[in-house]
Amino acid sequence: MEHIDPKFERDKFLLHQKHFTIGEKYYIYDEKEQPLFYVEREKFKLHAHIHVYNDDSKSREYLLSKTKAYSM
Repeated sequence: MEHIDPKFERDKFLLHQKHFTIGEKYYIYDEKEQPLFYVEREKFKLHAHIHVYNDDSKSREYLLSKTKAYSM
């Protein structure tokens, strides 16, 4: 069985959005308000890429989600 990072082994996550930034940026915390992840969603592109990193240094990427951002 593959090892699961303990950061994912919880039922509740708290989300805090950074304001006044280019693109959407979020910090995700546990219930004790300890930082878990840093999330960026690119703006102004035809695709909405969401990146989940270990922290705001972006030294380790946990997840990349690619979606189409345009609609008809």
